[in-house]
This record gives sequence, structure tokens and C-alpha cells, in this order.
Amino acid sequence: MPLNTETTNNIAFLLLVHKDAKQVDRLIKKLTHPNFYFFIHVDKKEAIDNYTFLADNERTVVLTEQINVKWGGYSIVGATLVALKAAIAQNIFSTFTVMSGQDFPIKSNQYIHRFFQEHTNNSFIYHEENNLAWWKGCNKRIEQIHFTEKEFKGKDRIAWFMSKFMPKREIPLGAPLYGGPGSGWWAISLAAAKAILNRLESDTELVKFLQYTWASDEFIIQSILMQSDEKKHAILRSLWHMHWPKDTANPSILRSDNFNELIASDALFARKFDESVDAAILEKLEDYTK
Repeated sequence: MPLNTETTNNIAFLLLVHKDAKQVDRLIKKLTHPNFYFFIHVDKKEAIDNYTFLADNERTVVLTEQINVKWGGYSIVGATLVALKAAIAQNIFSTFTVMSGQDFPIKSNQYIHRFFQEHTNNSFIYHEENNLAWWKGCNKRIEQIHFTEKEFKGKDRIAWFMSKFMPKREIPLGAPLYGGPGSGWWAISLAAAKAILNRLESDTELVKFLQYTWASDEFIIQSILMQSDEKKHAILRSLWHMHWPKDTANPSILRSDNFNELIASDALFARKFDESVDAAILEKLEDYTK
């Protein structure tokens, strides 16, 4: 992978993928830019051979380390750290942006690059301070034990019993916590990335706690950042446009009917897209963001 070492305005896109290599390839081709690089973590449940062709793009690395990512498990954070660590090691990136293979830009590459150039020292995370219902649920995730990453018979029943009759768990991190629905997608500075990676690689007590916590990706990166010296450079704003239907755990698939809404958004990216559901919306965005 050739490295553009003449500038500090390189962006590392950390792609967490688990399906549809063709759509991932489309995303990478759309984001082709001299300062954009891609570090791809492929879920261990997927055959990595189906994705190695993506490395034909000279600014793309398909990581050989694969984690078995489980929805709601700490493995989501673990996969992110694999990609983040690999990108930091290159020592040429000023911004690290985590995305899924079902994201897509809704602004031009030039606009996105200029935006990050103007915010080199900033980190963008999402926080919903006033979403009381979400925080009530988040607190329950923390207080109760979850065996999401484990495989044994009766694990849900045992987790229920332990959560009901044992003292509430307390996260060894302190307050306040930051996060919200869909906050697992963020863009952070180099200094913030190093601070987060250092904390999660050195604090074994915290990581052990998170391994038994549901959906920690929606608050742990954000909270560590806001408890670090990099808080002063943090901007509480999501760069992603998403639709969250009421009382659902996942955002809606975006379709052609959403086009006008997407191009009117001040976000840089949107999710989720699925070529098998509506490929036309991606074609429209490709044309609009040329």
C-alpha cells in the first residue's frame, strides 16, 4: 500500500464488514481520493478469500486478523480496535473514521476531505443527553450481566438469574457516560485514537467488564474520549444520516424515496444501504456526489 507521507491530512476509513463484498467494493471506489485509505476487518464468520480482491485497490488493506463479531457484543469494539491499531501504526493519518460496509457518502470526496482538513484536531461523536428512555436501557445493559460472547446452554436464563439476585454491576469507568443509538459510528483525531487505544489495551478490569455488557460500542469509545484530555476537541455531532423507527434496534434501509432528504442533510455519510433492496439510491448518490 503506497503511503502519502507528504501530508498530515490523510483519512483512515476503518471498515467493519460482514456481508456483500461487491457493495463494499462500490463504497471504496466511490471514496477514491489521494488522501483516503481503507483498513477492512472482515467478520470471522465470513470467508476472507471473498474480500481479498479489495486489496487490489492500492490504498486498501484487508486485515488478516478476524474476530467473530456478535451483535451487541464487545467483539464489535474488538474488531474496531484491530483496524484502528493497524491504521495508527502507519503514522500518516490525522483522522480515523469507522464505517460499515452498508454506509455510503452523501457528500463529494472533495467536500469530505476539506471538512476533515478543517477539523484535523477534532473528534466527532454522537451523544443523546436528553433521550431518557435510551439511557434507562443503557444503564440496565451496564447493571445487568450478559453472556453475548459466550456459547453455553442456558446462558440467557443464567444471566437473568444473576442479574435479578446479584448486586447491580458498576462500570469501572466513572461518570458521566456519553453515547446514544447509532453512536458506534464516529470520526476521531489521531490524539483521541491513541488515548482510546491506550485505555482499552491497558485497562484489563474495564475490558473484562465490557465483555459481559450489551452493546458497549454505543457508549464506551465516546465515554473514554470525553474523560480524556481530548474532550476539549470533541464535537458532539453525528456525521451520519440514519432513520431509526420507533422502538427498533436497527436503522431502516434507505431507498430511492429518501434521496431528497439525504442530499438536504448536513451529514457526510448515511446508513444503511442494501443493493439487493434498492441499488438505484446508490446510483443516484454516485451521480450527485461526483
